[in-house]
Amino acid sequence: MSSAQIEPVRLTIGPDIYRDLRSVAEAGRVVPVLLHGTVKVWFLTRAADIAEAAVDPRLSADDAHLAGKDSAHRSSVKVALMGMDGPAHLERRRILMAPFSPRQISHLAPRIQLLADELVAAILPAGRADLVNSVSLPLSLRVICELLGIPLSERPRFEAAVNKVFLPSANAESEEIVRAAREELYRYFTDLTNQKDSFPESSLLALLKQEESLTPRDLIESATLILFTGYETTANFIGNALLALLKNPEELQLLRAHPSKTAQAVEELLRYCGPVATGPTRYTREEVVIGGSRIPAGERVILGFGCANRDAARFDAPDRLNIEARRDPHFAFGRGPHYCLGAALAKVESEIGIRTIVDRLEDLELDGEPVWRASFLHGLERLPVKYRSKRSEDDR
Repeated sequence: MSSAQIEPVRLTIGPDIYRDLRSVAEAGRVVPVLLHGTVKVWFLTRAADIAEAAVDPRLSADDAHLAGKDSAHRSSVKVALMGMDGPAHLERRRILMAPFSPRQISHLAPRIQLLADELVAAILPAGRADLVNSVSLPLSLRVICELLGIPLSERPRFEAAVNKVFLPSANAESEEIVRAAREELYRYFTDLTNQKDSFPESSLLALLKQEESLTPRDLIESATLILFTGYETTANFIGNALLALLKNPEELQLLRAHPSKTAQAVEELLRYCGPVATGPTRYTREEVVIGGSRIPAGERVILGFGCANRDAARFDAPDRLNIEARRDPHFAFGRGPHYCLGAALAKVESEIGIRTIVDRLEDLELDGEPVWRASFLHGLERLPVKYRSKRSEDDR
């Protein structure tokens, strides 16, 4: 049977994306979808199908397989790693894996805790704050700076350009700002990587410079990939997780009473409200049959990780947040050869950020309506809260 016989479902990434994904899943296992009203994709909605598709060599990450597409217009992020297959992908992944080893992350964890402590301490006296712009975004960006090895003297220029890149592209003016900021970031990485001994030996940029197989463009594209996939995703997740806890106060109180459950809570929150709500796009090298549906060669296929994470065939009560649940592995970081390189770092960063906020801010509650970001990722632009500063032992 061909899913082309089904009227395409229109899907726009917004505040209710997980509710909208449920409607897509109810339409079938493989559903033709119009993203943003114009982009035709085949959307996989079942965890079992998605797990198989993630390792199916007939589905390529390289958009050069998309029928009628000029490959010259591919994004640098897709070229850097996410758009590669086979031996080339494995080799580039090997190069980028070193900074994400358990040993490197364990060395970085105390620095992440220090950064989180500084950011939370700065908002304590006010009793009110926007947790996205005061904690989750700056924490994530500063961790990326540490990982890449951005010199302290260069960070104001770097952070200013990055923050402009992540402005919502809601109008022509903001789109021009984003375009100019992307060019500024590219120039920045070019200038930085041309400098000798400009970053720490253990940093990602220093490690990349030692790889003779990488051209200067490869190096810059790889650094850009780490920035784009490691900054906004983790920042969005921390904001999403805090909002989910605020909307489920019994879970928040449980976590506050048992901080040792933070790692387990993060796993459940990743399943429940991860920032990659839709999933990655693959391109059919040849005609394939998935879930009983025939998909022609040269078509876009989305591995619906958000649907998989709410699949009732895999998870009991999937629409309920339950930080004590012992569940099967989620799909928030993907499956197969493209499993997220920075998954371990993202978990450690999220655990530290969430635990620090929950521990230091008492009577934490919403202080107005959250504002969602206009982005292909699911995340907040603002999360206004009010709270009391936790008293120290000396004050008790």
